[in-house]
Amino acid sequence: MTVQLFFPLWLTIIFISFILLGLAAIFIKIWEIKKDYIATDAKPLDWLRRALILLLIGFIILGPSWQVGEALQPQPQTNVLFVVDRTGSMNAEDFAANKSRLDGAKDDMKKIINLYTDAQFGLITFDSVAITQVPLTYDSSGVISYINALTPQITKYSQGTKIDISASEIGNDLRAARIANSKSKNFIYFLSDGENNVGDNAANPQLSAFDTVKDYIDGGAVIGYGSLQGSKIKPYNFNSQSDRIGKNQDVITSEYIKDPAKGGQDAISKINPVVLTALAKDLSLQYFYSDSKIDLTNFINVSNVEQVNLLQRDLMPIIQPTVWPFELLIGLLVIWEFYHFVNMAVSTRGI
Repeated sequence: MTVQLFFPLWLTIIFISFILLGLAAIFIKIWEIKKDYIATDAKPLDWLRRALILLLIGFIILGPSWQVGEALQPQPQTNVLFVVDRTGSMNAEDFAANKSRLDGAKDDMKKIINLYTDAQFGLITFDSVAITQVPLTYDSSGVISYINALTPQITKYSQGTKIDISASEIGNDLRAARIANSKSKNFIYFLSDGENNVGDNAANPQLSAFDTVKDYIDGGAVIGYGSLQGSKIKPYNFNSQSDRIGKNQDVITSEYIKDPAKGGQDAISKINPVVLTALAKDLSLQYFYSDSKIDLTNFINVSNVEQVNLLQRDLMPIIQPTVWPFELLIGLLVIWEFYHFVNMAVSTRGI
């Protein structure tokens, strides 16, 4: 047997408190009758009957419940959090012909969303800062709309890439989700080219900032974009009124970002699989490489989603509140009480 409260906890506590006070008063009355401290026609049995009525009412308020069977039911919520790199290097066009790394990441996120059932989705982007763009929500179509509108960071605001800048924001979101539902499952998909050029030992960062995040992650993947030979990067800038394309103020120019360290030649961005593999290992996740020739969902489906969706449809006990036996007992006791009251009235009138 278990209990399923019919009322909010605070209201249940108030009801039970009044019932306990009533029971205390009844037992004081019984004690006084036993000690002959008061004169009354009521017997201890009468007061015990009333105490039993109160006790049964309190028991019903607690919602006594029993298992009546089993069925496939959804498990507590699944949270899927995307963490997307939108730094300038993600605008390199080596995902496919005329298609940037960020375009590839956007396609993959939409495919991953379609793999999950009954899940909440959220989106964090990072460039010079990390921001929760979409808090966890069941509105998957809204998340997809935001993904479609996602753009790279405006080039003139770029301050380089620090791969662990998102750690604090990830921790805040997943911690809040776990507090809201302690049984929830958190899955994170980290999408980046792995370039890290800010901070000490930038080429091989320690990633210690993610240590506080691990306990809140139940699965997911780190997904890498870009090529080892590298690609040139088109800048993403805010153009003047006359240069707008349609309603878009931010447009990609036809020129490429230059590298001052190489005499102003076109800068070349390369994927850094070492950083991405280290991050995946640190978070106990799998690392996947993605490009236009790879259907990433085949790998993710095998490694994560089937397991999650099975969990979501696990065999769960069906718990049903059962109060009618207690209501029947209360009814019988009330009839007994009414009978006693009638006998007392007849006896008094007879006198």
